[in-house]
Amino acid sequence: SLNGQTLAVNVIDAGRLELTLPASLLGTPATLAGLVANPAPGGGAASFSINVLNPQPTVTGFSPATATAGTESIEIQVAGSLFNSNTAITVEGTPIPTQFVNATSLTGTIPSGFLQRAGQVQVGVSNPPPGGGSAQAGVFEITSPSPVLTSVDPLTTTSRTDPLTIQLSG
Repeated sequence: SLNGQTLAVNVIDAGRLELTLPASLLGTPATLAGLVANPAPGGGAASFSINVLNPQPTVTGFSPATATAGTESIEIQVAGSLFNSNTAITVEGTPIPTQFVNATSLTGTIPSGFLQRAGQVQVGVSNPPPGGGSAQAGVFEITSPSPVLTSVDPLTTTSRTDPLTIQLSG
């Protein structure tokens, strides 16, 4: 039995058994407790354990790959494999709010704190221990905003030899 569930056993020879673990026992990281028993007369039992670990995730891409500095927050989609409900999208190694879509897709929200200045930040994903690990997705580019002018004063001037001060507003 494994975690109290009776499993079919295939006897390979006097010293080896083979059993197939059902997917229902492998979906969540855990230590599974097993017991092998021989019937009386004689017989007895031996216990064993199997550790189910989080997988090492992989990333195939993410979008969008850019945002403008000063943006409040932005939603990002990450594609890859071996994601689970505990997988987190990371920005500069810091987990961000992440929603598990399925084993190949995550969505997350990059908060404004990462988007204040133009530059680049690393995006990745991480599965927690036991097992687990992280994978880099790539660089997210934070661009400088384009200036917006609302007025220019004065709009016109005459030919002159002295300096002129112009006020730009926006």
